[in-house]
Amino acid sequence: MMVFSCYYPNPGSVGTGPQDLAKVPTATAFMAEVLMTMVLLLAIMALIDESNPQAPKSNLAPLVIGLTVSAMVMPGGPLTMAALNPARDFGPRLFGYLAGWGRIASPGPRGHEWWVYVLAPSVGGLLGGAIYSGPVQRCFPKFTVGRAT
Repeated sequence: MMVFSCYYPNPGSVGTGPQDLAKVPTATAFMAEVLMTMVLLLAIMALIDESNPQAPKSNLAPLVIGLTVSAMVMPGGPLTMAALNPARDFGPRLFGYLAGWGRIASPGPRGHEWWVYVLAPSVGGLLGGAIYSGPVQRCFPKFTVGRAT
């Protein structure tokens, strides 16, 4: 089931025993998912915002977004398998449950994994959006008909 859904820590790298599951507490997994999703949203918004004078003017935004996802997966993969998106985990988890994986698919071996991968990326996305549209975007120069003010 770990091919489809996310678990913390990554069972492929640390194992599935009780002592292995204790290596990453729920709070750590939650904060890791929040922070990774927040950074990803900040990067996406900075790259596609036309009012950002530092945004790439060519078609490089998709490449940089892909590199940002890669940068988030490298530390997040072993820790939480880096869902970064509620649909990336919830859909496969629901399918796994209906396909016969039962309790391993949902709620998960700990009995509560599913909510971490739904709530944490949602919180991270909201924080990333709020930070970008608040303090970050206010730092950009205001443009009026051909000149910065």
